[in-house]
Parts: sequence; structure tokens; C-alpha cells
Amino acid sequence: MVIEDSKKTPWRRMCDNKADLIERNLEIDGFRYWGITMYRTTYKSDADWAKLLDRFMGSVRTELEKDDGLDMLDSFRPVVTEDVHRFDGATPDQIRNDFKEWARMACETE
Repeated sequence: MVIEDSKKTPWRRMCDNKADLIERNLEIDGFRYWGITMYRTTYKSDADWAKLLDRFMGSVRTELEKDDGLDMLDSFRPVVTEDVHRFDGATPDQIRNDFKEWARMACETE
């Protein structure tokens, strides 16, 4: 097994740098974008939801910054699914089923 040095932080191993790993997986899989899919399942406070999204994006930025990987923000595409009629109080099974359908279509369009 060959241990590669990080491209972004050469004093570390590649496997210890999240930004390097994301970049490598994009290349291997032939994708241009990476991210996370989030479902909103409660609609009590729009302000709290906005705060959560801001904190989440701040955390992503902080983690990438630690790995000298802020360039990876350019290809970061979080998918935030909000639909009060479909997802308010949705069960894990409902979310899982919707995600499976979304993932199938998302891979086809990427």
C-alpha cells in the first residue's frame, strides 16, 4: 500500500486531508460537484432553519480551510429539500424513499 502525501498540505498524508479525498473521489467517479442532501422536516421557525443552514455552511468552510481546501467550495452543491406539504413531520422511511428517487435522478443528470 502506497501512502501518498497530501496535494494541499504536503506535510500530511492524503488520507488525513478531507479536501484531497473529496477532490480525488470527484476525479475517480467523474463528477464535477459534491455535497450533502438535507431535508427539512419541521417548519416551526424559519429563523431557526436559516441559522442552522448558516452554521452548517460555516462548518463546511472551517473544515475545508483547515485542509487548505477552500477551492473545493466552488464545486460544493448542498441540496436542501423543503416542502411543507410533503415533508412536515415526515418519517425516516418517507425521507429515505424520496432520497433514493432523488439520488437516482441526480446521478443521471450529473
